[in-house]
Amino acid sequence: QKTAYERGVRLVGSEMCIRDRAWGLAGDEARRSGRLEVAAERYRKGLEVKPEDLPLTLGLAQVELANGRLETARETIDKVLAVAAKDLTAVLLAAELDLAQRQQDAARKRLDEVRAAKPTHPMHKAQLALLSGRLLELSSDSAGALALYREAITSAGEADLAPTMAAVSLLTHLADQSKDEAEAAAQRAEVEALLLPLTKRASQDSSVAVTLGAAYLAAGNATKAEEWLTAAVAQRPDDLDARLQLAKAARKLGRLQQAIELLQAGFTTAPTRADLGTELASTMEEAGRIKDAGALYERLLALEGASIGLRAHAGRFLARMGEIEQAAKQGAEILAQVPEGDAAGYFLRGLGALHAGKLEDARRDLSRAVNLDRDPEYLDALGKATEALGSATGDSRFKEEALRVYAQAVELRPSVSSLLGLGRLRLERREPPKALEALLQANQLDPREREVLYLVGIAYQELRQFKAAAAWYSRANEIKAGAETDYRLGLAYIELEQAAQAATALGRATAAALADERRGDAKVPWLTEALYQLGRIESDRRNDAAARRAWETYLARSPASTPQAEEVKRMLMSLRGR
Repeated sequence: QKTAYERGVRLVGSEMCIRDRAWGLAGDEARRSGRLEVAAERYRKGLEVKPEDLPLTLGLAQVELANGRLETARETIDKVLAVAAKDLTAVLLAAELDLAQRQQDAARKRLDEVRAAKPTHPMHKAQLALLSGRLLELSSDSAGALALYREAITSAGEADLAPTMAAVSLLTHLADQSKDEAEAAAQRAEVEALLLPLTKRASQDSSVAVTLGAAYLAAGNATKAEEWLTAAVAQRPDDLDARLQLAKAARKLGRLQQAIELLQAGFTTAPTRADLGTELASTMEEAGRIKDAGALYERLLALEGASIGLRAHAGRFLARMGEIEQAAKQGAEILAQVPEGDAAGYFLRGLGALHAGKLEDARRDLSRAVNLDRDPEYLDALGKATEALGSATGDSRFKEEALRVYAQAVELRPSVSSLLGLGRLRLERREPPKALEALLQANQLDPREREVLYLVGIAYQELRQFKAAAAWYSRANEIKAGAETDYRLGLAYIELEQAAQAATALGRATAAALADERRGDAKVPWLTEALYQLGRIESDRRNDAAARRAWETYLARSPASTPQAEEVKRMLMSLRGR
């Protein structure tokens, strides 16, 4: 078919209208089969023949949109709308771009305009239903979105698989989130029913095989996805989109090196394909190749017209690497491109504000992010900002709100960070059993997270299970020694009547805390009590010199005149008399 189109272009000679139409048909064929760069080249060749051709210009805009080059797509679509403001294909494509840039109000107005025109062409009707469904999905109206996707599938028939893919994606998401097993099973069954008719076509058409493989990936079946995508790549080894999807399947199956090799080969061929580069960088990060991933993100961000999606991926990577200020810059860039606001943009800017201690600004931006997209990572960050605001202001309402936000994040996707937040706040509320439940779940996710080990120790100590508390504190110290951990460990050993271990732990704790204070750090709140307890335990062990040193240091801190302080003075006089 490709050869036929190109032969047609060569044969028509000076017949300009036929030549540009031939390039348009050739471009459409390449775009439908997923060969986007080939399609773009053909549209551009057609535009060289007839620069004002609207179908060619719209075809090029569709390619730019599919490639994530949103600003370029916007410029191209605007050229069409400037001379054909009522062209339904152009208006629908502009609405699709609005949705890609999270400009829901603008998209809604365009779709209302198309609806008022009462389109009769099946593809216009299908696209109208599909984009209206996406708009509802962004508004969290899943039932309404699904109804429109089904309507779009009926209108499109076999001509466009996008409505089917949208329905598969949404149904899979709903099944993953559902707590009703029967409902989830019904949703997965509908996914299979939607995909089944495609299998016959996919065995004969490699472009459909790519689409089917991507659908199985979205449905969580990487094995079936790999089967169809491998067949597609075998038929069309130069198809970058097939390679991209096959790499995603290999990654899902844990074959990271295979995924990296597939992506590197594709990205070498098309170094401006941000989707290939982003997936490659993400896979490199998962494989532990952090420097390579960082260098690739830097290279991608240097490309002209870096997309919102790329900036969101790069910003989240930078945040994970602790480069919060650079991540926040990506958030600002995103929000500059999207006047109506963007979830990733607000999230990254909110992280920057949190890092800078601007807690109210952080909470505001992160709340906006969560309102647009209930991503568990966004919820976790909102929990941290709100918890910090509660600590800074002393307002318990913020702590209550943070508790709810962390719980919502855990319900969507348990993470160590959110479970830690729950554990901290439950301990503050004197709810050690509930704190322990969250913290032990966090420990299952990451057995070497030190703060989890430490807080589990506190929870057991609050429950007066001192042997368990001592074991968890010791595990925390194996990861990294901590003065306060040693202090609490010493108290646990006192309760267990293990005097030697208590003296050792308290000795380490007080020595480290005194060193911190000498360096100019803030006063350690528990140090005075730790010195008292160390003196007591050493005195009981008849280690008079160590007891004397501990109590003299205790009194040098000018403790309030209490029965405890008076007792130390009497005991110290007795020791000095020996």
